[in-house]
Amino acid sequence: MRRLTEVRSWTESGSRWRTVALAACLVAGIAACSSGSNSGSSTSQPATSAPATTSAPPTPAASTSPATTTSSGEVTDFQQYAGGSGKANTSLSPVTIGWVNEQGGPPSETLPQATLAAEATVKMINDELGGVHGHPVQLSTCFNAAVEAQGTTCGQQMLNNKDVEVIAEGIDAVGNASMYGVLNGAISTLIGVSADPADDTGKNAFELEGSGASATVAFGPFLRKQYPSAKTIAIAYQNLPGAAPISEAIRNSAQKSGFTVTMIPYSSTATDLIGPATEMEQADIAIPDCGFVDCPLMAKAISEISGTKPAISVPLWTDLPGTAYPGADLPKWIAGEATANLAYTADPGVAAYFKAIEGNGLSFANAINPFAGVAFGNLLLAVKIMNEIPFTSLSRTAITAKLKSYIGPIPLGPTQINCTGTLYPADTNSCSDYDQFFQYGGHGQWKELESWSN
Repeated sequence: MRRLTEVRSWTESGSRWRTVALAACLVAGIAACSSGSNSGSSTSQPATSAPATTSAPPTPAASTSPATTTSSGEVTDFQQYAGGSGKANTSLSPVTIGWVNEQGGPPSETLPQATLAAEATVKMINDELGGVHGHPVQLSTCFNAAVEAQGTTCGQQMLNNKDVEVIAEGIDAVGNASMYGVLNGAISTLIGVSADPADDTGKNAFELEGSGASATVAFGPFLRKQYPSAKTIAIAYQNLPGAAPISEAIRNSAQKSGFTVTMIPYSSTATDLIGPATEMEQADIAIPDCGFVDCPLMAKAISEISGTKPAISVPLWTDLPGTAYPGADLPKWIAGEATANLAYTADPGVAAYFKAIEGNGLSFANAINPFAGVAFGNLLLAVKIMNEIPFTSLSRTAITAKLKSYIGPIPLGPTQINCTGTLYPADTNSCSDYDQFFQYGGHGQWKELESWSN
């Protein structure tokens, strides 16, 4: 799915809203625009009309303690998590994990940082975590240069290599539907958080940190607690097939929390967003549900109208350099994260990640890339699952069965995911409906407003 035609370096922050990113418009996040396999357009009608006049910004609550939260339990001991320690025995036969990533294509759609992180993670697994039952882990890699047909190639490569036990992905926004069609569920595929419909329906695909339907569930309850006096919300979003479902999911969450919501679709080719920004300002809370191209435009428009309303969005806006925005800094919005905020190193899990991954050769510039975090978490979960299966019983089907019973933490993600398929019957691939919320204060400073909650 795509919402972007060009993207700058992802090195200043670390959110990882996966497939809501990349491809012809490249989105990620935690909301996107269109799936590589879909075409057409979608327009959402307003649920209600926005107030006619601008009101004062709502006052945040004195306390923002969540009703349902898991504020502790971040994975910091990777040996304990994976179930092994020490060096793998190189004289034993290797255990193969398939690795699929989008790289080698257009500069805006290539993310080799994820592969570099995967290699560093495998080094850590073999040097410090004992591999899988003492056997060294190796990757069977397949790269997609943003060409749909290459998804078929990767699927065939993984399927035909009988040593591949499970597949982990960095980012695969183009070609994933074709890959799932070839695999037909024969090998489980681990992805991060995704809003790509292909990931929702791919057989034995596991959206470990949530889907388009689940990853924004906590937005409404959070805003109700944070702004108890607020009554209205306005959501501005690109009028594209992949963007609308995320915006609609946020709307549904907000309405369930008692807000009146106005939907404000705008053209994906618009270069001036003064109109949508002005409409958002009429509500108590603004939700600029934007991507890599339009977030700077929206921030510019809000600045030009001297907007004062609190703004919250999925974290795609944090993945651009500050220089893309007015004042050469990120806007002071709230980010709703379905994954770890790698820029918030006060999180023990994030601090442990950087210590481990940099200690195994990955530079900070590459480690903070959001898809580096995806690689790290996905691979460690794969190893954990395989270590919980007797080695003599290790197989693709055994791994799939184990994954479908998994309830527990994931590194750099929620402290409890649930891959049993029971969270959302309409989207059984989703393993999480947790979010956490951060306020950006400027100059690289983040404040956690609420830990993992749903």
